[in-house]
Amino acid sequence: MDSNGSPIYEEVTNKDTGITELVQKQLPENNKPTERQFRGYYYTHYSKEKREKNRIGDRTYMLTRRAITGSKKTLYPGHMFEIDATVLVFYIRSHHPPFNLIGQPTFYVIIDVYSRFIIGWHMCLGKPSGANALAALVNMASDKTKILDAIGYNDNDDFLRSDSHFLIKGIPKQLVIDQAELRKTVPEHIQKRFNIHIIHTPAKRPDWKGTVEKGFDILQNWAAIYDPSHGNYAKKRYGDPDIRKSSIKTFTMLYCDFIDLIYLHNHSLIKNPRILSNISLQDQVPPIPIQLFNHGIENVGGQIKALDEGTIRKHFLRTGQATITREGIKYKGLFFKPLVDGYEDLLSSSKKTQYAKTIVNNKVTILEHHAIIDSIYLPLDGYPDPIECSLLDKSDFKVQVELPEGVLKSTRNSIRGLCWTEFDDIRSEYNINFTSAQESVGKLRADMDKRLTARSEEAHKETDALTKSMPQNQFLDGAKELSRNNFHISGAIQHRKDVWPRRHRDTEKSFLFKAFLCASVSPWQKKQGSYFVTNP
Repeated sequence: MDSNGSPIYEEVTNKDTGITELVQKQLPENNKPTERQFRGYYYTHYSKEKREKNRIGDRTYMLTRRAITGSKKTLYPGHMFEIDATVLVFYIRSHHPPFNLIGQPTFYVIIDVYSRFIIGWHMCLGKPSGANALAALVNMASDKTKILDAIGYNDNDDFLRSDSHFLIKGIPKQLVIDQAELRKTVPEHIQKRFNIHIIHTPAKRPDWKGTVEKGFDILQNWAAIYDPSHGNYAKKRYGDPDIRKSSIKTFTMLYCDFIDLIYLHNHSLIKNPRILSNISLQDQVPPIPIQLFNHGIENVGGQIKALDEGTIRKHFLRTGQATITREGIKYKGLFFKPLVDGYEDLLSSSKKTQYAKTIVNNKVTILEHHAIIDSIYLPLDGYPDPIECSLLDKSDFKVQVELPEGVLKSTRNSIRGLCWTEFDDIRSEYNINFTSAQESVGKLRADMDKRLTARSEEAHKETDALTKSMPQNQFLDGAKELSRNNFHISGAIQHRKDVWPRRHRDTEKSFLFKAFLCASVSPWQKKQGSYFVTNP
């Protein structure tokens, strides 16, 4: 109804189809609302929230405009960890000649929600990936002193290296991840083995893991004070200076800076009274992450689990898809043998029986170490640790002597000791050679196809012309006669001197003539022995 009480829709019948539809009536000029009436109706019937959603979209509104009233509550250290990655807004240069710009590193952070303690981190070049996320989880669950020794962190500052801050490690009860690379990277056996509950947050909702997101802001704002290359070149406006030219630090330098900032964050005051519990208030524990973490472990209790580094690294390896076959576990064209008793039962499960109508799905998830190709690991139910599978000798082929890239040691004659990156280079080189030769082989096949097709058509025409008026029974009489006399024609005739006359052995060289003689021997000759048409 319009303002006058008249209907704004009318029924219209289509003459061709006979279907009646409701069509909006065109209002006359005197019944159309004015701009003031339209504004009044719009602001009266649409709330501010709905107007904002219509203007910027539901997703952007939920991300940046909506009210945030909820929070995550944790009971003890290790109850919930949050992990996330970000591309740092800093540019680094190479430490090798020509010392040019190499881009922006990616930084992973794992933080404890209860105490705001950063327990794990990882910095790498390139975009976020599943392998780098697993490396961050390994850093979370292992001692940090080895990585500090590898990058030469604070060789002169013994008080930082001797601090127990870098010795804290553990696996949480719950791990919060987003819809990024970790969604398909954390295998199922890790959740079963370590009893980790994975919580997936929706896409485009960083507020669901706001603790780790806030940690990124704090670290990068501190680092911006000491690095002039802070900024995002992609968002540079016209006339702004090129911040990439201000890059002064290498990857190791920036890594050490962020380790210092993590140490500073874990020993700084947190202006958030919600992280304090009644027990920490009674014990007068200051709101410092490392003190809250240690106090919670000693007095509140926690579910954090600590294991040896070998077990951790064996479980948190890069996953892959392999196939169980009778020859072994096939992965990337190589065959591996499980080093466990009763492995024959595992491999024999792929055999096809005479009653099987479909092939059983023998795909399994394996773990590979990126630095060595000699072994893979197979996680199975009933075993606490993944089963090691060694490379079989038949897959230990020789490596090509010269490759454009990848294989550093050109004198190797075995793939044992190579890393998976080098093996992938070998496979890519093989694929290049295969593709380049595919054109010539295809041309040869086309030529042979023409020759064979022409010969087949010619034989077909010749046979039809010769046997056009011949009955089928007469056509098959020759085969019946040979079958009845047990003569097998497979090549030239093997004849005996006491049966075949010399004139036939010397003068008659035709295979068909010898076959005819063999088929027409007398009964007396049959008694002397068997006559076979075989290869000489």
